[in-house]
Amino acid sequence: MAEALTQDQRTPDWFAARVGKFTASEFKDVVERKSTINKKDADGKAIPIFGADGKPTKENEKEDKAAYTDLICRLAFERMTGRPGKDAFFSMATQHGTDTEPFSLEAYSIEKGCLVQQSGFLLHPKYDFVGCSPDGLVGDVGGVEAKCPKSSVIHMRRLKTGMPPEFKWQCVGAMWVTGRKWWDWVSYNADLHESSGLELGLYIHRIERSEQEIQLLEWSILQANAEVEALIKELRKRVA
Repeated sequence: MAEALTQDQRTPDWFAARVGKFTASEFKDVVERKSTINKKDADGKAIPIFGADGKPTKENEKEDKAAYTDLICRLAFERMTGRPGKDAFFSMATQHGTDTEPFSLEAYSIEKGCLVQQSGFLLHPKYDFVGCSPDGLVGDVGGVEAKCPKSSVIHMRRLKTGMPPEFKWQCVGAMWVTGRKWWDWVSYNADLHESSGLELGLYIHRIERSEQEIQLLEWSILQANAEVEALIKELRKRVA
């Protein structure tokens, strides 16, 4: 069972608990660390990006993306210093999302007829360098990731085209950390809720647990963690 290191989010204790750890919002950068393209073999057939073992096929590997390299460097810094490697930046859009999140969870609770338990930072039961901060937990089997975009166009786009793929690994990772069976990704707009009802104000996309995806995520995180530790070792040799 995941251990709760904090009861709340965005507090000094919460920021401190996250130092040096891979967190769910960054799992995408780890799994999609390589710039990949679907190359073709001699017969013109597409070579899969990932093989049967869940590892990237060599034919499709390219250079690491900048976001991945930055993550490795930041986590190495945090583990060496015990301090956050990035500032807590809150834009107007971020603050809007934070302020609106309780209303989105209330709307979700009404729509689904369930209680949503808010959570702090949860530590993976096996890996002490991995964690997540769920927006909400539902019973013993589910969870919620709520997005409340300040831009109404962004919410309308989600109603039209569905959940953006870049949020998938955050939800998969939350299931990995908590052991839960499903995760609902939510987009909420208060104005549409007020004018047109809950059906349009609240968009819900459910992601079911996939052991294959979780295995890929776990393998990717372990590889990335090895890189962090290798970088720390290399840097400490320079001052030994």
